[in-house]
Amino acid sequence: MVVFAGFVFGPTLALYALVSLFVSSKAIDLVQEGLNAVKAFIIISDLSEEISLRILKDLDRGVTVLYGKGAYTKNEKNVLLCALNRMQSAKLKTIVAEIDPKAFVLVADVTEAMGEGF
Repeated sequence: MVVFAGFVFGPTLALYALVSLFVSSKAIDLVQEGLNAVKAFIIISDLSEEISLRILKDLDRGVTVLYGKGAYTKNEKNVLLCALNRMQSAKLKTIVAEIDPKAFVLVADVTEAMGEGF
């Protein structure tokens, strides 16, 4: 619709419309999620020990180690579970990519987090 509006009303108004859409969507996210939005990370890696040490040291966050076993491969691996605020999420992605680019990472929005640190 914004592109169509650009043809009808001109590129300047279309640009204003895009900026307005971006700002309003961020405002809606902020209202719905709040300032303390939390992300849950589940990380499966052969280098889980190194990743967990970096999370503890660099992010000052706790990590829970779960023990997993692949249904197909039957390989046992540690599974890391960590809850972070939105600002720390990007840093964790960088840490995992540096240590183990082949790691399997799931990121989920958490409705509510309670306890120490939250």
